[in-house]
Amino acid sequence: MQDAEVATEGKKHNNERANEVLEQRRTALEAQLDAKLYASATRYAKRRAEQIARVGGLVDDQYIEDLVHGAIADTFIGVLDWDQTRASLLQHVLNAIKSRSRNDRRRAIELQRISLDVHDPNDHSALRAEFEAVLSETTGMHRCSVTPQRLSRREDGSSGLRVV
Repeated sequence: MQDAEVATEGKKHNNERANEVLEQRRTALEAQLDAKLYASATRYAKRRAEQIARVGGLVDDQYIEDLVHGAIADTFIGVLDWDQTRASLLQHVLNAIKSRSRNDRRRAIELQRISLDVHDPNDHSALRAEFEAVLSETTGMHRCSVTPQRLSRREDGSSGLRVV
C-alpha cells in the first residue's frame, strides 16, 4: 500500500508543478502581450506569407492571422516551449512564425498547384484533357467529378499523370 501512496503523492507534486509553470507562463504572456507585439508579429507574418505566395503557395489574410494566433496560443498552452530567460515573447513568436512559414514555403515549392478549373485564367485545358484521358482509361470515368488539387508527372517518365 505504501507504493500506491508514494505514487499518488508523486502525481500530486507533478500536477502542482505543472500548474505552477502554467501560471508563470500566463503571467509572463500577460505582461508582454500587447497591441504593439501583435502588430509586429502580424507585419512579420505578412512578409513571410508574401514569400510563400511568390513560389505559388496559397495565402490570404486568414493564413496570416492563423500564423500569429497559432504561435501565441501554442505558447500559452505549452505546445511551443518558451524560455523567458533566452528570448522575449516577441522574438519567440517571430521564431515560431518563421519556422511554420518556412515549412509552408517548402511545401508550396514541392507541391506546385495546378488548377483543373475550366475557368482558370492560365488555361491548362491540355493538362485537363490528358488527366481526363488517363482517368477514363483507368476507371471508366469520362468526366472529372472531383477536381484533384495536386498533379505530377509519373516518376518513370511516362506520359501519364498521377494524382498526388
